Amino acid sequence: MKSTFDEKSKTWDTELKIKRAKRIADEIIKRLPLTQTDEVLEFGCGTGLISFNLLDHAKHFTLLDNSEGMIDVVKEKIAIQHLSNITPVCGDISSTQMIPKHYDAIYTSMALHHVVDLETAAQQFSKLVVDNGFICIVDLIEEDGTFHKDDFEFNGHNGFQVDKLASIFEHYGFSTEYSDIFYKDIKIVESKDFEYSLFILVMEKDH
Repeated sequence: MKSTFDEKSKTWDTELKIKRAKRIADEIIKRLPLTQTDEVLEFGCGTGLISFNLLDHAKHFTLLDNSEGMIDVVKEKIAIQHLSNITPVCGDISSTQMIPKHYDAIYTSMALHHVVDLETAAQQFSKLVVDNGFICIVDLIEEDGTFHKDDFEFNGHNGFQVDKLASIFEHYGFSTEYSDIFYKDIKIVESKDFEYSLFILVMEKDH
């Protein structure tokens, strides 16, 4: 008999998502200046696929998601692998568990376009990151809405224009260090191939 965790993991951690997460993690490692002493936060961690590819590149990881189901899967993975350098948190970016000026880097993948209020998110990122710390955003290049066409509850953004997104975070003390479109793939939407692209944006928090 399969465990509940096995069923959940296979439902959420599809082969496509595992492969994409590895590619995204490799790009984060290449572009984000992480060190072995860093405290880092993943915003919108899902089942932790990105962070579990980064475990050798920082001291401690806080994995944040507002889905209890996702965090339950993260907790199961932590228990199975006997990990002590990950703290899973169910909540949002303003949760009381988040420690101001504590994180050397915040990274997020395919989560920010679900956030309606980007100004508040940028302000909270600024409160949490240390001076001269970094944020790293991986997300969709602006598209016509097809990506989430089959998700009737989606009310976020249809991807981003990178320069416009960066300008929001600039208002809260960040400056762009690097940006690029690094990933293209196909998503099946209503039985049709839809090509989408992902960008990476790395910004440093000024003094």
